[in-house]
Amino acid sequence: MLHRAFQPVLLLALLAATAFAAAGASEAESDAEAQRAAMLAHVPELPRAAILRFVETDLARWHYVRTRTSDDGVTIDRHDPTLPREERWQLVSIDGREPTEKELRRYRRDREDAAERDEQERDDELVKVLQPGSIQFLGEENGFQRFSYALQSPDGKREKVYAALEGELLIDPDDGGRPWVREVRVWNRETLRPFIGVRIDDAHMSFTFELKDDWVLPVAVDVRWAGEILALRDVGNAMSYRLEDFRHADDVTAAIAALSGARPSEAAP
Repeated sequence: MLHRAFQPVLLLALLAATAFAAAGASEAESDAEAQRAAMLAHVPELPRAAILRFVETDLARWHYVRTRTSDDGVTIDRHDPTLPREERWQLVSIDGREPTEKELRRYRRDREDAAERDEQERDDELVKVLQPGSIQFLGEENGFQRFSYALQSPDGKREKVYAALEGELLIDPDDGGRPWVREVRVWNRETLRPFIGVRIDDAHMSFTFELKDDWVLPVAVDVRWAGEILALRDVGNAMSYRLEDFRHADDVTAAIAALSGARPSEAAP
Protein backbone atom coordinates (compact mmCIF):
# COMPACT_ATOMS: atom_id res chain seq x y z
CA MET A 1 0.00 0.00 0.00
CA LEU A 2 1.33 3.41 -0.92
CA HIS A 3 1.72 5.82 1.97
CA ARG A 4 -0.61 8.80 1.69
CA ALA A 5 2.32 11.20 1.86
CA PHE A 6 3.70 9.89 -1.42
CA GLN A 7 0.53 10.37 -3.44
CA PRO A 8 1.08 14.11 -4.07
CA VAL A 9 4.46 13.26 -5.61
CA LEU A 10 2.81 11.65 -8.60
CA LEU A 11 0.28 14.44 -8.90
CA LEU A 12 3.08 16.99 -8.98
CA ALA A 13 5.06 14.90 -11.43
CA LEU A 14 1.98 14.72 -13.66
CA LEU A 15 0.95 18.32 -13.22
CA ALA A 16 0.64 18.56 -16.95
CA ALA A 17 -2.01 15.87 -16.95
CA THR A 18 -4.03 17.31 -14.09
CA ALA A 19 -4.37 20.54 -16.01
CA PHE A 20 -6.77 18.76 -18.36
CA ALA A 21 -9.13 18.09 -15.48
CA ALA A 22 -8.75 21.41 -13.70
CA ALA A 23 -9.10 23.96 -16.47
CA GLY A 24 -12.24 26.09 -16.31
CA ALA A 25 -13.84 29.26 -17.54
CA SER A 26 -12.61 32.61 -16.24
CA GLU A 27 -14.68 35.62 -15.24
CA ALA A 28 -13.42 37.73 -18.15
CA GLU A 29 -14.56 35.03 -20.54
CA SER A 30 -14.43 36.90 -23.83
CA ASP A 31 -10.86 38.09 -23.23
CA ALA A 32 -9.86 34.65 -22.03
CA GLU A 33 -11.31 32.98 -25.13
CA ALA A 34 -9.35 35.29 -27.42
CA GLN A 35 -6.17 34.66 -25.45
CA ARG A 36 -6.61 30.89 -25.56
CA ALA A 37 -7.30 30.93 -29.28
CA ALA A 38 -4.10 32.89 -29.85
CA MET A 39 -2.09 30.51 -27.67
CA LEU A 40 -3.45 27.54 -29.64
CA ALA A 41 -2.61 29.01 -33.04
CA HIS A 42 -0.03 26.25 -33.50
CA VAL A 43 -2.68 23.50 -33.06
CA PRO A 44 -4.48 22.01 -36.12
CA GLU A 45 -8.07 23.20 -36.59
CA LEU A 46 -9.99 20.13 -35.37
CA PRO A 47 -8.13 19.55 -32.07
CA ARG A 48 -7.99 23.32 -31.49
CA ALA A 49 -11.78 23.60 -31.71
CA ALA A 50 -12.21 20.57 -29.41
CA ILE A 51 -9.78 21.95 -26.81
CA LEU A 52 -11.40 25.39 -26.85
CA ARG A 53 -14.79 23.75 -26.30
CA PHE A 54 -13.34 21.65 -23.50
CA VAL A 55 -12.04 24.62 -21.50
CA GLU A 56 -15.50 26.20 -21.53
CA THR A 57 -16.46 23.81 -18.72
CA ASP A 58 -16.03 25.20 -15.22
CA LEU A 59 -16.49 22.33 -12.74
CA ALA A 60 -16.83 24.86 -9.92
CA ARG A 61 -20.32 25.57 -11.31
CA TRP A 62 -21.44 21.92 -11.22
CA HIS A 63 -22.93 19.66 -8.59
CA TYR A 64 -21.48 16.14 -8.83
CA VAL A 65 -20.66 13.05 -6.78
CA ARG A 66 -17.12 11.67 -6.90
CA THR A 67 -16.05 8.12 -6.05
CA ARG A 68 -12.37 7.49 -5.42
CA THR A 69 -11.09 3.90 -5.43
CA SER A 70 -7.54 2.92 -4.45
CA ASP A 71 -5.61 0.48 -2.27
CA ASP A 72 -6.78 2.61 0.66
CA GLY A 73 -10.42 1.79 -0.06
CA VAL A 74 -13.43 3.59 -1.53
CA THR A 75 -14.24 7.19 -0.65
CA ILE A 76 -17.28 9.09 -1.86
CA ASP A 77 -17.63 12.85 -1.63
CA ARG A 78 -19.90 15.45 -3.17
CA HIS A 79 -19.45 18.92 -4.62
CA ASP A 80 -22.39 21.33 -4.35
CA PRO A 81 -21.76 24.86 -5.71
CA THR A 82 -25.00 26.18 -4.18
CA LEU A 83 -23.59 25.87 -0.65
CA PRO A 84 -21.33 28.42 1.08
CA ARG A 85 -17.77 28.11 -0.20
CA GLU A 86 -16.35 26.34 2.86
CA GLU A 87 -19.15 23.74 2.73
CA ARG A 88 -19.22 22.95 -0.98
CA TRP A 89 -17.24 19.73 -0.59
CA GLN A 90 -18.88 17.14 1.66
CA LEU A 91 -17.47 13.73 2.62
CA VAL A 92 -20.27 11.19 2.12
CA SER A 93 -18.79 7.81 3.01
CA ILE A 94 -15.63 5.74 3.46
CA ASP A 95 -15.81 2.08 2.49
CA GLY A 96 -19.59 2.20 2.64
CA ARG A 97 -19.86 3.66 6.15
CA GLU A 98 -20.31 7.13 7.57
CA PRO A 99 -16.99 8.90 8.24
CA THR A 100 -15.79 9.41 11.80
CA GLU A 101 -15.23 12.86 13.28
CA LYS A 102 -11.48 12.37 12.89
CA GLU A 103 -11.90 11.49 9.21
CA LEU A 104 -14.14 14.50 8.68
CA ARG A 105 -11.56 16.81 10.24
CA ARG A 106 -8.81 15.38 8.07
CA TYR A 107 -10.99 15.68 4.98
CA ARG A 108 -11.77 19.33 5.71
CA ARG A 109 -8.08 20.04 6.23
CA ASP A 110 -7.17 18.34 2.95
CA ARG A 111 -9.90 20.26 1.13
CA GLU A 112 -8.59 23.56 2.49
CA ASP A 113 -5.16 22.74 1.08
CA ALA A 114 -6.72 21.74 -2.25
CA ALA A 115 -8.73 24.96 -2.40
CA GLU A 116 -5.55 26.99 -2.04
CA ARG A 117 -3.95 25.09 -4.92
CA ASP A 118 -7.07 25.52 -7.06
CA GLU A 119 -6.97 29.28 -6.57
CA GLN A 120 -3.37 29.36 -7.78
CA GLU A 121 -4.15 27.41 -10.96
CA ARG A 122 -4.81 29.36 -14.10
CA ASP A 123 -7.64 28.69 -16.47
CA ASP A 124 -5.24 28.60 -19.44
CA GLU A 125 -3.00 25.93 -17.90
CA LEU A 126 -4.07 23.38 -20.52
CA VAL A 127 -3.09 25.45 -23.52
CA LYS A 128 0.24 26.32 -21.91
CA VAL A 129 1.40 22.74 -21.42
CA LEU A 130 0.94 21.76 -25.07
CA GLN A 131 4.31 21.91 -26.78
CA PRO A 132 3.94 24.05 -29.93
CA GLY A 133 3.96 22.00 -33.11
CA SER A 134 3.76 18.68 -31.29
CA ILE A 135 0.14 17.67 -32.03
CA GLN A 136 0.09 15.08 -34.80
CA PHE A 137 -2.80 13.13 -36.33
CA LEU A 138 -2.40 9.38 -35.71
CA GLY A 139 -5.53 7.91 -37.26
CA GLU A 140 -9.07 6.90 -36.38
CA GLU A 141 -10.33 4.71 -33.54
CA ASN A 142 -14.00 3.65 -33.48
CA GLY A 143 -15.09 6.86 -35.16
CA PHE A 144 -12.85 9.08 -33.03
CA GLN A 145 -9.69 10.79 -34.24
CA ARG A 146 -6.42 10.23 -32.35
CA PHE A 147 -3.75 12.88 -31.96
CA SER A 148 -0.39 12.62 -30.21
CA TYR A 149 1.12 15.53 -28.30
CA ALA A 150 4.16 16.46 -26.24
CA LEU A 151 4.26 18.67 -23.17
CA GLN A 152 6.22 21.62 -21.93
CA SER A 153 6.47 23.31 -18.55
CA PRO A 154 4.02 26.24 -18.39
CA ASP A 155 6.22 28.16 -15.95
CA GLY A 156 9.71 26.87 -16.79
CA LYS A 157 9.86 24.66 -13.71
CA ARG A 158 10.38 20.87 -13.77
CA GLU A 159 11.19 21.02 -17.47
CA LYS A 160 12.77 17.55 -17.44
CA VAL A 161 9.61 16.07 -15.92
CA TYR A 162 7.39 17.57 -18.60
CA ALA A 163 9.82 16.56 -21.35
CA ALA A 164 9.59 12.94 -20.18
CA LEU A 165 5.81 12.89 -20.70
CA GLU A 166 3.78 12.36 -23.84
CA GLY A 167 0.16 11.65 -24.56
CA GLU A 168 -2.77 11.30 -26.88
CA LEU A 169 -6.09 13.06 -27.43
CA LEU A 170 -9.15 11.14 -28.59
CA ILE A 171 -11.55 13.53 -30.27
CA ASP A 172 -15.10 13.13 -31.55
CA PRO A 173 -14.93 15.09 -34.81
CA ASP A 174 -18.66 15.73 -35.25
CA ASP A 175 -21.22 16.71 -32.66
CA GLY A 176 -23.35 18.94 -34.81
CA GLY A 177 -20.23 20.52 -36.22
CA ARG A 178 -18.62 20.97 -32.79
CA PRO A 179 -15.77 18.51 -32.09
CA TRP A 180 -15.12 17.55 -28.48
CA VAL A 181 -12.45 15.82 -26.41
CA ARG A 182 -13.49 12.28 -25.51
CA GLU A 183 -10.30 11.11 -23.80
CA VAL A 184 -6.91 12.42 -22.72
CA ARG A 185 -4.03 10.04 -22.05
CA VAL A 186 -0.64 10.83 -20.52
CA TRP A 187 2.30 8.54 -19.78
CA ASN A 188 6.04 8.73 -19.28
CA ARG A 189 8.48 7.68 -21.98
CA GLU A 190 11.43 8.12 -19.63
CA THR A 191 12.02 7.71 -15.92
CA LEU A 192 10.69 10.68 -13.94
CA ARG A 193 12.68 12.26 -11.11
CA PRO A 194 10.38 15.01 -9.84
CA PHE A 195 12.23 15.41 -6.53
CA ILE A 196 15.48 14.33 -4.96
CA GLY A 197 15.20 10.73 -3.82
CA VAL A 198 12.06 10.01 -5.85
CA ARG A 199 12.04 7.98 -9.05
CA ILE A 200 8.96 7.08 -11.07
CA ASP A 201 9.59 4.37 -13.64
CA ASP A 202 6.08 3.84 -14.92
CA ALA A 203 3.20 6.31 -14.86
CA HIS A 204 -0.07 6.37 -16.79
CA MET A 205 -3.06 8.68 -16.45
CA SER A 206 -6.24 8.85 -18.49
CA PHE A 207 -9.26 11.16 -18.40
CA THR A 208 -12.58 10.22 -19.97
CA PHE A 209 -15.24 12.79 -20.84
CA GLU A 210 -18.89 12.74 -21.85
CA LEU A 211 -21.37 15.27 -23.18
CA LYS A 212 -24.19 16.55 -21.00
CA ASP A 213 -26.46 19.34 -22.18
CA ASP A 214 -23.76 20.37 -24.68
CA TRP A 215 -21.08 20.55 -21.95
CA VAL A 216 -17.93 18.39 -21.96
CA LEU A 217 -17.67 16.86 -18.48
CA PRO A 218 -15.07 14.51 -16.94
CA VAL A 219 -16.58 11.21 -15.85
CA ALA A 220 -13.50 9.07 -15.10
CA VAL A 221 -9.85 9.46 -14.14
CA ASP A 222 -7.54 6.46 -13.93
CA VAL A 223 -3.98 6.62 -12.61
CA ARG A 224 -1.27 4.07 -11.98
CA TRP A 225 2.41 4.38 -11.21
CA ALA A 226 5.44 2.51 -9.91
CA GLY A 227 8.85 3.65 -8.77
CA GLU A 228 11.21 4.01 -5.86
CA ILE A 229 11.71 6.43 -3.01
CA LEU A 230 15.03 7.13 -1.30
CA ALA A 231 16.56 4.19 -3.23
CA LEU A 232 15.20 1.96 -0.50
CA ARG A 233 11.54 1.34 -1.02
CA ASP A 234 9.63 0.24 -4.09
CA VAL A 235 6.34 2.07 -4.37
CA GLY A 236 3.37 1.78 -6.64
CA ASN A 237 -0.33 2.25 -6.67
CA ALA A 238 -3.38 2.65 -8.82
CA MET A 239 -6.42 4.80 -8.22
CA SER A 240 -9.52 5.80 -10.09
CA TYR A 241 -12.11 8.53 -9.81
CA ARG A 242 -15.65 8.29 -11.11
CA LEU A 243 -17.83 11.41 -11.38
CA GLU A 244 -21.62 11.25 -11.71
CA ASP A 245 -24.91 12.97 -10.89
CA PHE A 246 -23.90 16.15 -12.72
CA ARG A 247 -26.23 19.12 -12.32
CA HIS A 248 -25.36 22.67 -13.23
CA ALA A 249 -25.52 25.22 -10.42
CA ASP A 250 -28.21 27.19 -12.26
CA ASP A 251 -30.41 24.07 -12.46
CA VAL A 252 -29.89 23.24 -8.78
CA THR A 253 -30.66 26.81 -7.73
CA ALA A 254 -33.82 26.86 -9.85
CA ALA A 255 -34.98 23.58 -8.28
CA ILE A 256 -34.38 24.94 -4.77
CA ALA A 257 -36.29 28.10 -5.66
CA ALA A 258 -39.21 26.06 -7.00
CA LEU A 259 -39.41 24.01 -3.81
CA SER A 260 -39.14 27.01 -1.51
CA GLY A 261 -41.38 29.28 -3.52
CA ALA A 262 -38.59 31.85 -3.77
CA ARG A 263 -37.42 33.58 -6.94
CA PRO A 264 -34.22 32.00 -8.39
CA SER A 265 -32.22 35.14 -7.59
CA GLU A 266 -33.19 34.81 -3.93
CA ALA A 267 -32.07 31.18 -3.75
CA ALA A 268 -28.66 31.71 -5.36
CA PRO A 269 -25.60 31.28 -3.10
